[in-house]
Amino acid sequence: MNKLALWHNAKSEYSYAFDSKTLYITLRTAKNDVDSVKIIYGDPFSWGGDKSGNPMWKHEVLSMNVRYQSDDFDYYFCEIKPPYLRTKYAFLIEDNKIKRKSTSAKCYFLCFKIIPDKGPIFGLIKYSN
Repeated sequence: MNKLALWHNAKSEYSYAFDSKTLYITLRTAKNDVDSVKIIYGDPFSWGGDKSGNPMWKHEVLSMNVRYQSDDFDYYFCEIKPPYLRTKYAFLIEDNKIKRKSTSAKCYFLCFKIIPDKGPIFGLIKYSN
């Protein structure tokens, strides 16, 4: 996976309100480089508990589709409708080339956080199922 090609910028042409209830979200990857992209999203203040009573963030998972390609990049797109007009989200990027190299399924979890006056900050975290 070409991590340098991964790009998303919140509150920009990559993430914006289409209408009063719909957000359009786009993620850029290197062309033909990843197998699938999913978005994990939900209300940042919506928490519940699992069967053991541990706190758990209530969220949805939605597959993103390649909306268009350029010579160098794929642009994955989805639209979400947050029920309370606020949301936090992250991307789950699956790369089967990584899976072939090891016995465990690995992918990258790409998180974005907005910090006022500092712009978007993101980090790559290895994620295993």
